[in-house]
Amino acid sequence: ASAPTPAAPPPAAPEPTPVPLDAARRQLLMGQTLETTGGAPEAWLAPPLPPRRRLSFNAALGVGLALLVGLVIALVLATPEQPVETVPPPAEPVAAQLALPVPTPRQAVELVSTPPDAEVYVLGELRGRTPMTLELEGLGAPRAVLRKKGYQEQNVALRAGQVQVLLPRVASPKPEPRPAVPTPDAPKADEDGARRFDTW
Repeated sequence: ASAPTPAAPPPAAPEPTPVPLDAARRQLLMGQTLETTGGAPEAWLAPPLPPRRRLSFNAALGVGLALLVGLVIALVLATPEQPVETVPPPAEPVAAQLALPVPTPRQAVELVSTPPDAEVYVLGELRGRTPMTLELEGLGAPRAVLRKKGYQEQNVALRAGQVQVLLPRVASPKPEPRPAVPTPDAPKADEDGARRFDTW
């Protein structure tokens, strides 16, 4: 019998292809692992993911927009509707109610009396002594009474301008007549011519 032929040794595994240093660093930073089979590098298992900072910024932006929209909706729902105030139309002016009183003209009256220094009464109130000027209110023609001792009282109408009043003196009373005193009778003559006096 012939001796068995020794088995051929298995082929040596091919050496792995070296990976560039920059690609390996990027894979390590992104949490990826580089796998090689059959001695050749495989393609990337997944596309590169965005950085975590960008993801966190987008997430924060989305949350902020959602909160802002919710706040606006809450404010709109919570704000009560303001009642619309209706302003009544202005009332038409009534001529009788808005009629203003006509100002009363003032009258200046200058009173001069003869003799002067007479008391002047208007509506029962002493206003002064003549000569004097009175400021009277009203459209009518009030009257004044002038009085002076020893003279007759005068009632005169007042008007704008100068009013002169003459006060007549009060007449003194006449003296009463005295009774007549009886006088003695004259003597009578007798028949014989002799004078005879009657006895009292």
